[in-house]
Amino acid sequence: ITPADVAVAAQTPGLRERLANLWTTQPLPLPVEDAVCCVLSVVEPKYRGGPMLYDMTVKVEDFCHENDRPFYCWTGSSHVRDWFVRGWGAMVFDTREWEGRPMYGLVTERPPRRGVASAERRAAVPASATT
Repeated sequence: ITPADVAVAAQTPGLRERLANLWTTQPLPLPVEDAVCCVLSVVEPKYRGGPMLYDMTVKVEDFCHENDRPFYCWTGSSHVRDWFVRGWGAMVFDTREWEGRPMYGLVTERPPRRGVASAERRAAVPASATT
């Protein structure tokens, strides 16, 4: 997160309050001590969707393969949850209520199953899934 990202978040009603709550409360649990956190971030609408999410995740996948580690993430989107389950074989390790919505904790195998960078898979997450 850059200072410019924080400035935009601080000026966005709703997002500002959710992020402040996230940053000042007990962190969501991690599945295993050495799991790599795949942070899913707020992205401008024009960049949302499968290709952007896939490109971000492949970088984490590569690191995890090189270091024999799983990766995990938390998401409030059932579409993103299902995409990680189908694409990387992730498993739901926990579900929590946060800010009035379910949050899904996902973790991959050690190391994560390699995904196939096909056009079909890259387009599998609709832009609306990351909103």
